[in-house]
Amino acid sequence: QAPNPPIFKDGSELGTPSLSLTMDEYTSEAAKGGNDEYRYFVIPSNLPILKYAKAIEVIPGNREIVHHVLVFQDTSRKPRLLDQADPKPGFKGFGGTGSTTTQLIAAWVPGSRPTYFPAGMGIQLLPNTDIILQIHYPAGSIGKKDKTKINFLFDDSPFIRPLFFSDIIT
Repeated sequence: QAPNPPIFKDGSELGTPSLSLTMDEYTSEAAKGGNDEYRYFVIPSNLPILKYAKAIEVIPGNREIVHHVLVFQDTSRKPRLLDQADPKPGFKGFGGTGSTTTQLIAAWVPGSRPTYFPAGMGIQLLPNTDIILQIHYPAGSIGKKDKTKINFLFDDSPFIRPLFFSDIIT
């Protein structure tokens, strides 16, 4: 008598996003019987002004291998330099982006849906911030490709207060 399993769309549930960012395609190096792989991917937002996201959506590029995604923003350019120093897309890491000014703004795990915020509240995206995706690839995913995307829906109406990710998860 179990219910039917959920069906997840491959495309956006937000409709037309205000901003859609996609990481460069990456091929997992997490060998079977080896260690999981954690990799950071830096995507410039190119936002000229402060924006408030009233919804955020992560769309994994390969649901078979993306275990979870943490989404950060950072204006220091330190993660961008780490990315540029690595010959492959992104850079390896666990436990931090390499910057003390990084802010966690969203997360995705299998089964996640877009995150919508209450009226008058939203995640503050800073001008020219870099969006950083930390993606966990499990052992055995070697050779499989991923091209994860993040969508934002902006709201230009007056905001009562900006939200921080810690407000959402507590």
